[in-house]
Amino acid sequence: MRESIMKKTSLFFVCSLVALSLTGCASLEQTQLNEKAVKPDMLVLIENANQAYTNKNWVEAEQGYREIIKTMNRDEFSYFRLGNTLLRQGRLDEAEDELLYAIELNPQFLEARHNLSTVYILKAEKQVQTMKKSVSGDQRQAIERKAEWLRKAASESLQ
Repeated sequence: MRESIMKKTSLFFVCSLVALSLTGCASLEQTQLNEKAVKPDMLVLIENANQAYTNKNWVEAEQGYREIIKTMNRDEFSYFRLGNTLLRQGRLDEAEDELLYAIELNPQFLEARHNLSTVYILKAEKQVQTMKKSVSGDQRQAIERKAEWLRKAASESLQ
């Protein structure tokens, strides 16, 4: 009797595993079909955005990365690249937002953290320029030295 119950239980588990495997294969196949339907267009979009980025066509790259993000809204690299294109256009607040989101998606994303620090340096440099307008003499020279240091740091950071 015990042997019969064990055989039935074993048969039940084997049948269950087969059923789950078949269901999983069907789902996997459907997912792969969906990916194949979307993938070529997305690959072209990614390639075009990356090419625009490489060619320093910041406006076109920005448009491309925004399109990619509409579909792949959890892709930290697209947010990183979008932040960089905005940074290169001098749109510091927007660049900061995109880089912060890339870091939120991947806290270990060191390149995004580095470029975010560049945004902060450039923002500080802007503040120094504003401050410089309100002082004269020795204070102005000290501020000019700080501004030059910040410009140099930002320039080296963007290399």
